Amino acid sequence: MRKECPICKSNTKKHLKTIKFAVPEYFHLPDQYDVVVCDCCGFCYAATEASIEDYDHYYSQCNFYSGVPNEHKWQIEENEKVFELAKAVSNKNGLLLDIGFGKGNLMRILRKGGFSRVCGLDPSKTSVEIMREEGFEVYEGSVFGETVAELKEKCNCVFLIDVLEHLLDPCLAIENILKYMKTGGTLIVSVPNYAALCDTELYSTYPIIPDQFNQEHINYFSSVSLDNLLKAYGLCRISSEQAQRLEMTDGPELLIAYRYKKSVKESKEERKDNFCSKVLVDYFEKNDMLEQVINRKVTPFVDAGEPVYVWGTGSYAMWLLANTRMNALKIEAFIDNNPTKVGKMLYGKRIISVE
Repeated sequence: MRKECPICKSNTKKHLKTIKFAVPEYFHLPDQYDVVVCDCCGFCYAATEASIEDYDHYYSQCNFYSGVPNEHKWQIEENEKVFELAKAVSNKNGLLLDIGFGKGNLMRILRKGGFSRVCGLDPSKTSVEIMREEGFEVYEGSVFGETVAELKEKCNCVFLIDVLEHLLDPCLAIENILKYMKTGGTLIVSVPNYAALCDTELYSTYPIIPDQFNQEHINYFSSVSLDNLLKAYGLCRISSEQAQRLEMTDGPELLIAYRYKKSVKESKEERKDNFCSKVLVDYFEKNDMLEQVINRKVTPFVDAGEPVYVWGTGSYAMWLLANTRMNALKIEAFIDNNPTKVGKMLYGKRIISVE
């Protein structure tokens, strides 16, 4: 179990909320964790009982990030922003490495935009095979595994896009990532901005949903906590930009570029994040109200006792099954369009194809 803060390593923390899910057994992940805030630096994180090995199994064997590239508007816009940052910090012949590339959308955009040396590292064999078929130089492995010898200290730019919030030991991850980078190289990071979850302007027409606290997201960064983590490894911010994912109601994103210089000594100076935990408490209060609304809408279907089919088996469905009266429905089966899930079980019911 995570007993200390992933950033400052303090053992003192305060409980904010217990998050529960109906997690399938084949995930090898716990069905709940506590969201806590570090008393020392203010970083918010999940005090999960899962190990690095558990998450390695999940991301390598339960791969939901490969296949046909998504064309969601927010993904296109985010990758375009990353592409512009890449142009600003690397020439077209520089070696670029995308860690946790998933469907490979960013790698395709980079190559199409003229970058000739685009590589990738991902724990999923399926993702690796797909990208190799397209002619990319990709490697199967985890950020916590052995450094790929062919890429060691050769990368002008490394991308960590929507990955850092998933990693049990972000400090070890950054240590390993730096092994790939040239002196003066750049790390481009994108993470959900948890300090903006309840921004009234951003969410004036969008509902708050609990999907930012799921079986995958276990680090809850703000700009302050992200700076605290990366400055400790000699990474100084050279630019930042916030992209909004309102189309998916997932919340705004931080998109921040850091340049790594080996001559810079590690700095343990940090600012305490006094704001993010307050935002999370507000978010959880709003989410509790949403839970009551959902229960009122589901109750008539529970009382009717008619068989129902549930569309979707993602983290939101798992949250609903664990926290609302959805678990009292007479569910015949779950329907999902992800072929990797079809035939498996969720909440004792089979997952079937949409076809």
